[in-house]
Amino acid sequence: MTDSCIYRANVAGPAVHALVIGVGHYPHLIGGGGPPMAKTEGMGQLTSAPASARAFAEWLLAGMRNPAGRPLASLRLLVSEKPAKPFKHALINGPGKAQPAIAAEVDQAITEWRKDLDTDEGHLGMFFFSGHGVTAGLNQGLLLSDLGVNDGDPFASAIRLEGFHLGMTRAKAREQVFFIDACRSHSEGLADTYGGGGRVYVTPDFSIVHSRPRAAPIFNATLNGEKAFGVKQKPSFFTQALLDAFEGAGSDNTEDEDVWLVETATLSRGVEFLVGEAGRRFGLTQAQVTPTDHASKLELHRLSQPPKIPVAPLFEPDTPKVGFTWPGGKWRLGDPLPFLPYGPYPFTAQAPGPPPVTGMVQKTVRPPYSRLKFLLGGGAP
Repeated sequence: MTDSCIYRANVAGPAVHALVIGVGHYPHLIGGGGPPMAKTEGMGQLTSAPASARAFAEWLLAGMRNPAGRPLASLRLLVSEKPAKPFKHALINGPGKAQPAIAAEVDQAITEWRKDLDTDEGHLGMFFFSGHGVTAGLNQGLLLSDLGVNDGDPFASAIRLEGFHLGMTRAKAREQVFFIDACRSHSEGLADTYGGGGRVYVTPDFSIVHSRPRAAPIFNATLNGEKAFGVKQKPSFFTQALLDAFEGAGSDNTEDEDVWLVETATLSRGVEFLVGEAGRRFGLTQAQVTPTDHASKLELHRLSQPPKIPVAPLFEPDTPKVGFTWPGGKWRLGDPLPFLPYGPYPFTAQAPGPPPVTGMVQKTVRPPYSRLKFLLGGGAP
């Protein structure tokens, strides 16, 4: 086993320690090239999960600014994909090879991540997982690359999320956040383990006394029993929404109008909107909802520039081939939503005729999103 830490900085005092896992290659699932599991349950290979893990790791290195002044002190990255690719970044010396997301490597990475979080109660721990996920009742399993390697216990390597999350209460760091980019579909295979499928990786120890309660929200990509979605070779809907929310859709300035902060409640609102919009744009039958479990208020990120906010139009009456413009830009039906910096804008909608019709809206664009209601042919609403 090799240390999965691809970045480390010498930081005195509270800092951010991150563990990022992306699983795309499953040798024992459909198309994996190895002996298939007896019950694959339709699961196969993923290309979005490695892309999501890489994108989140890149944001941590380049974009994250913690409001409490806690810099990134360590980043552990495990990615299973075929073919394997190096992780390159200006802050990393050498190829930055990510270790495979198998049980032995994940076990060591979690152990070392927890040790880092044990050095200061002011640390912030960030955990990100993207890959296959399944549920059986309240048991949620995050599936690693060596899923199915043991025919007698195919889910042996899976991370039992609730147990793992509970076990992390033993870490000294009192602030932790978990981002789970995975389906939560019911699995008969996991149900057949009678609640014993997978590992918690960190055993809870309630004899440990801490100075204050832990704040440790879990952001899930979808509801229990539902699927999560993405586009091949690109970050998933959830991960892209998460990154866009960190850039502004999940921010607010209620404490100080000159300071834009991303905290858990505002982040949840921004991600929920953006995931739903992605689902509608790609014609999914059900828009995703992004629940936050164990909700606690945490300030996660401070923007270095004005927030970029999605702008969503509503046309009355609903009109085909419609679009709208603003100074310096335009949008047409079918395009991704535009993201505009915070501030007031005049918007003009135009629909072809005959006769052509227009509508105008003056709107201050602000997080988590701005809905533009155009009354076509009727002037401003």
